[in-house]
Amino acid sequence: MSDDASQAPSMSSFHGPALERHKRIFQSLPPLNSAEYLALLKTASASALPAEVLVRVFQELGCAGRAAEATLDRLLTKNETYGYLQPLHRMAENRIMDRDWFDAEYLVGESISFIALALAGPQGKGADRAWLSFLRQRLEDAYRNLNGRRGERQDPERIDPRTDPETGAVLDPTEGDTALHAPWHGRVQPDLIPWLEAFMRRSIASITQKEIREVGLDQLSAERSAISGPGTSGKPSLATKYGVDRYQIMRWRDAVLARLVVDLEQQDEEDIDVSWLREALEAKQQRRRRR
Repeated sequence: MSDDASQAPSMSSFHGPALERHKRIFQSLPPLNSAEYLALLKTASASALPAEVLVRVFQELGCAGRAAEATLDRLLTKNETYGYLQPLHRMAENRIMDRDWFDAEYLVGESISFIALALAGPQGKGADRAWLSFLRQRLEDAYRNLNGRRGERQDPERIDPRTDPETGAVLDPTEGDTALHAPWHGRVQPDLIPWLEAFMRRSIASITQKEIREVGLDQLSAERSAISGPGTSGKPSLATKYGVDRYQIMRWRDAVLARLVVDLEQQDEEDIDVSWLREALEAKQQRRRRR
């Protein structure tokens, strides 16, 4: 993060001095649809253009048009430069629980979508005066959307692997099945397999987080990697490759499968029954429940 971001003032405050400062900055801006304002967006520091001021500008512009889009782009996509979303990243790290199937960065990405929508609607009222509170509310919206209001989409309790007393091999009950190993073979008409595999690659490619995309492509390939353990010669396990535990890899894999189920059920390119994929995902989750 740049020095500008580290020196930026608190992004949310009800204190009079901060509100007055933001008001003065807003009033000193060039006309909002002007070339001068667009240039200012590219050059001003975070302290010169606080998040609260950008929110007010975006809403004053009617949340539409070139200047509004450029304002929202700076606010939501330039965090490394300006740090407007740094508090959101910290909130996400503190919000994540062991049983969540997504990590903090995935939650941040989902929250940004809710932020953009809320700023253009009634939920965005007051965001220019209480940026931190607004971020926290949108993070909660995103968290509930991912997990369900009652946590019904959280991971079930974990089953620990066991060691085979005869061979000494570590047996993980969540890795031994083949239900998700190229699961469409034998369930889909042969002439639809090329389309289905191409559709799955397109669906996975639209997932924002790079690690989730890569794990999904790997686990739905004909030669998938081991989830954990030493892996094979020249092909480390996914847990080793990404430096996370096996439960994180399984959450990423299941996130891809859940996305595929939704995308396949909503597509209108081919008439195809994907109940087998939903059943495979539910069966895998069921095997992970502690008995």
